[in-house]
Amino acid sequence: MTVCPNCGCDRLEKFCPECGQENIPSAVPVRELLNDLLGDLFKVDARLWGTLWPLISRPGFLTQEFLAGRRARYLTPLKLYLSVGFVYFLLFSSINAPLLKEATTRSLRNQPQFASVQPQTLKSKKLVQLQKRLDTAMSWQMANQGTINLYVIPLFGLSMAIVFRRSRKLFMEHVVFLLHSQSAVYLLSLPLLPFLRNINLLMTLSLLPSIVYYPLAIRRVYGPLSWPQTLLKALMHAALSLIFMYAVMLPALVAYLLWP
Repeated sequence: MTVCPNCGCDRLEKFCPECGQENIPSAVPVRELLNDLLGDLFKVDARLWGTLWPLISRPGFLTQEFLAGRRARYLTPLKLYLSVGFVYFLLFSSINAPLLKEATTRSLRNQPQFASVQPQTLKSKKLVQLQKRLDTAMSWQMANQGTINLYVIPLFGLSMAIVFRRSRKLFMEHVVFLLHSQSAVYLLSLPLLPFLRNINLLMTLSLLPSIVYYPLAIRRVYGPLSWPQTLLKALMHAALSLIFMYAVMLPALVAYLLWP
């Protein structure tokens, strides 16, 4: 084949110099297709395992490698986050579903005496409706926590850029740090999930990996910092991130609750 079938370039080599398509025959044997498939699969698998170990054993190391340009041997930060996050929230949802259903049922049973006395006043009816909307919003939040976490990462990146403004790192470099760190937190939280049967305890203990991992990663990526400086910066970032998150989410929740 002398002409690229994809773009028409006549300077065809092993790969087309114009579009990059590989120069292979149109009729490909089944064996070659299987070899390509398995080769790509094991290539991704090798990169995945070569990424996970330094991710959990050396906090901040992958971010350093990415910023230094050594990227081909590891999964990209976003692909890593999506892969680990998918597994985490799949397990989280399978465990959480019965817990959430039980909590919602208990909430409905323990609602104020409005449900048992069949409220007649307009005020009590609005309170019951408000409680139902709040329960619906909380259920939606628990069911979509993975998507919400992905959307709030830019907000957390903004708080990182403010707290570590003297580091002179670009905004996307802060986002890369957060993608790596949050992936590690998901991974380290996985062993906790099957043993927890209380939703409040589950949410509380899932914070423990963050408390340990983030300061270690911050010291490596944003150092040199003393431990007091590291802990102070971590607390400032956490507080500012919460402020940004609630500044976005609370107005949306209030609007949903009060919408006629």
